[in-house]
Amino acid sequence: MDLLRRHQAWCQSAVLILLGLITFWPSVGFDFVNWDDPAYIAENELIRSWSFSNLKGIAAEVVTRNYAPVTIFSFLLEYTFWGMDPSGYHATNVILHVANSVLVFFLIQRLTGSAFIGWLTAALFLIHPVQIESVVWVSSRKGLLCSLFMLSALLVRMKPDSQNRDDLWYLILLSLALFSKPTRSFSRPLFCCTTFSFAARRLPRRCLAMLSPALCRSFCC
Repeated sequence: MDLLRRHQAWCQSAVLILLGLITFWPSVGFDFVNWDDPAYIAENELIRSWSFSNLKGIAAEVVTRNYAPVTIFSFLLEYTFWGMDPSGYHATNVILHVANSVLVFFLIQRLTGSAFIGWLTAALFLIHPVQIESVVWVSSRKGLLCSLFMLSALLVRMKPDSQNRDDLWYLILLSLALFSKPTRSFSRPLFCCTTFSFAARRLPRRCLAMLSPALCRSFCC
């Protein structure tokens, strides 16, 4: 019992991971769809090789009306390993979504001081039906990556013993989030998180607990 109490947060994270894999792992057997997947993967010459021209194109070119170089670079990595096998792309989406739910757990726990509220919020974030498109549709990778870096940036920013290098990591993570998804989608969770962080200094924990689901909903993009 003492061991479980000391590692309670990691045990709760493990339960979230298991819940996420049970819920979404069947999507690994799905195929690509004909909505944006061809433009991002099947017809995207930028992810075919690690040539200088391709790397330059990933950094500079707009793909299917979006400038998201981090997302395109993730497809380059996957094409190197999986080729055109959709299973690898779907597995990556599932892993990213599960990782995001764990980050939500730690973020809400830090904001509210309650492990139960943090876990319940993260579980709802993890399995809510609104997440199906973000996880199962390979082209929604940009939203998953944006959430991953945004949540990580917030956790770094809210460290109680923050140091100068944490500010650098905060800016790096925010930049990666920005280059994972266009700014229109980036502004909403940034505004919500900034407002929430200021509210955390002034509102009682009960109010923060009520606002937690709204914060997490801003990352369902």
